[in-house]
Amino acid sequence: MIIDKLINSGILTLSVVLLAIIAIIFLFLKYRQNDGKCKVHMYYISGLLIFIIIELITYVCVNNNNTDQIVDYISFASTISSLFLSVVAIIYAIVSNNQGEAQYQKIDGASDRISISVDKFSLMSESLSGSIDSILSKLDEIKVISDETRQTVSQNYQSHTGSSIDQNAVLQIIDGYINNGSYYGNLSLLACVYSNENERPFFLSEIIPTDSDYALGYIISSSSLGVINVSIDDKRCITVNTVLPIIKEKLIYAIETFIEKSKPEYKSGNQELYEKLKQTFNI
Repeated sequence: MIIDKLINSGILTLSVVLLAIIAIIFLFLKYRQNDGKCKVHMYYISGLLIFIIIELITYVCVNNNNTDQIVDYISFASTISSLFLSVVAIIYAIVSNNQGEAQYQKIDGASDRISISVDKFSLMSESLSGSIDSILSKLDEIKVISDETRQTVSQNYQSHTGSSIDQNAVLQIIDGYINNGSYYGNLSLLACVYSNENERPFFLSEIIPTDSDYALGYIISSSSLGVINVSIDDKRCITVNTVLPIIKEKLIYAIETFIEKSKPEYKSGNQELYEKLKQTFNI
C-alpha cells in the first residue's frame, strides 16, 4: 500500500528523475575534462535526457492519469531531437569538408614552394660547379706558364753557364731572393727541399694552415724563377721534382735568424711553425 501511494503521489517518480539529473551532472563533469568526440556525444545525450526529464516532471506535476499523452510527448520530443541532431551532423560534415579543402590548398602551396626552392638549389649547384671548373682551368694555365718559364730560365742558364754569366752573380741573386723573402715563403721553400730529399709529396695546409694560399703562390713564383721545379695537382698536392742544392743551408740560416730576431709575442709562434715543418718530414 505504501509503495502504491508513493507511485500514485509522484514522489517516487520525482526521486528517480532527481537521481537521473544527478547522474547526468556527474557524467557531464567527468567527461568535461576529456577532449575529443566523447565530450561532444555527451552533450547530445545530456540534451536528450533533459528533454525526457522535463516531460516526466510535467507529467508528475499535472498527474491527470493520461499516460498515452505523455508517451506522445516523449515520442514527439525524440523526433524533434533526431531532426535537430541530423541538421547538426550535416552542418558539421560541410564545415569539416571545407576545412579539409583549405588544408589541401595549404599543402599544395607548400609543395609548390618546395619545388621552387629545389629549382633554385639546382641552379646554384650548377653555378658552383661552373665556378669550380673555371678555377681548375686557371690553375692548369698557371702550371703551364710556370713550366714554360722554368724551361726558358733553365735553357738560358745552361746556355750561359761558364761563359757570360758569372757564378758569383747567380749566388748573389739567390742570396738576395732568400734574404729578402718572407718567413712563410722561406718555410714553404724549405718544405720543398725536405720533400725532394724524402721523395714525399705534401700539402701546404700541413705546414702553414693559416696562409697556405700565399705559400702556394710563393712556390709557383719560385718555380717560375727556376729555384725549384714542382708539380701541383687539382687537390693542391705538391710534388717536388728538383731544387737548387745551394738553397737548403741558406734557407735554414735565414729562417733561424728570423726567429731569433722576432718580437717576443711572435717568436714562439714562428718557432712552432718551424718545428712543425721538421716533424712533418721527420727531420
